[in-house]
Amino acid sequence: MPPSNSPNPAEVPPPGEANTIEWIVSVTIAQATTRTERRFAWLRMGFCLVSLGVFLLHLVRYPADVHASQIALELSIAALGVCLSAWVLARTRDRLVDDSVKLACAGLDGLLVTIALAGNQLSPAGTYAGLLSSLDVAIAPLTILTSVLRVSPRAVLTSSLVISAGVATLLAIDAARGLSVSPKLPLYASYHVAAVLLAHYFTARAREIFGRVGQVAQRAQGARQSVRALLEDHHDLRSILTNLQLGADRLHEALQGGEERARLATLEASLGAGIAALTKGAETTRNRALLALEGTDQPSRASVDEALHGAIAEAKSLAPDLAVSFDSAPVVTPVLFGGGTAALARLLLHLLINAREGNGSAGAATVRLVTRARRGAVEVDVLDDGPGFSPALLGKLGRDRGYTTKTGSSGIGLWLAQSSLQAAGGSLTLSNAGGGCVRIVLRAAP
Repeated sequence: MPPSNSPNPAEVPPPGEANTIEWIVSVTIAQATTRTERRFAWLRMGFCLVSLGVFLLHLVRYPADVHASQIALELSIAALGVCLSAWVLARTRDRLVDDSVKLACAGLDGLLVTIALAGNQLSPAGTYAGLLSSLDVAIAPLTILTSVLRVSPRAVLTSSLVISAGVATLLAIDAARGLSVSPKLPLYASYHVAAVLLAHYFTARAREIFGRVGQVAQRAQGARQSVRALLEDHHDLRSILTNLQLGADRLHEALQGGEERARLATLEASLGAGIAALTKGAETTRNRALLALEGTDQPSRASVDEALHGAIAEAKSLAPDLAVSFDSAPVVTPVLFGGGTAALARLLLHLLINAREGNGSAGAATVRLVTRARRGAVEVDVLDDGPGFSPALLGKLGRDRGYTTKTGSSGIGLWLAQSSLQAAGGSLTLSNAGGGCVRIVLRAAP
């Protein structure tokens, strides 16, 4: 039975963290290395059984050349290899491999290699000239290099330590028996050290590649969820249009029936409110569509100062009664954001308008913007004097799509903002500090 592609229940992250790049990368690596460990297990088991079969055939044909210690060694190697493989196959039958399994396999594989190489020292006198005189010693650095496929620095380190210690022990035994070690030791040591260094380097590169894949996967997932959310907004617009059509039909009936002016005024007001809601909804959907698309873009350089001034200028025209202050020192550090400076300005504008709207019944009158440059990132705080966020919703707003305290809102604005920031390596957090506080963290551009 193939391993499940779903993470173990213990590996499932808490709500709100399922879309983080780290979790995506860890699950992707676990899925890939689970298949690798299962293939290793079948190959290890087959190799041990074939080697045991060849040895037994040799024992039958040339019993005088085989010692009892060699028989015990070959049986122990086969038993250890088969048992290890069976344990791995059972452990990964319906769950993903974890780091403990990788460490155990790396360590036991190293032990198997050491025991196998030790078998040469049990050869009859005169036929064994030393470990470094046998081509079998090449299996040690090759085993270290194959540990790269586990994509685990700890597994590579474990394999390196166990095999290095095993080879050093065998060489010490050779030296104690008076066999030649020194002449070939520098050459083998250079190969061995090179294998260790290459294994660590390739493992780091592999994890870096998986990290990039995780970023792409997160942007793709964010795009799918954003399109789904925008379709919900489209449904809301269709509802408004339906209400407008009903209002127009009633107005037509009232005109034909000669009804009184009060009824006409009511219908006129209803149509006006519907048109205003439609205009606002269309503009909101447009902005969210741009925000969603920008969240899928490859992050590019953006200027925080230019984005802030652009957002403030636009907010003055959309919400003239909102007082916005920005008195921090200029931020000269460029940051990364999908869509660049213009897209970052739209995100900041959305946060300002969101502060003005508040919880739907009460909003902010003033907003203060505070910026801080720290190592590798830039923080922007949007502080308002509004009602703040409900404590019960602080862990959901901006994280779980659909949560909102405003009537007629789909609750995806902050969620889209957070998705766009995460796609560029940033973050968004919500808190209350005498009002609402939205903190965005933008990764500094290299």
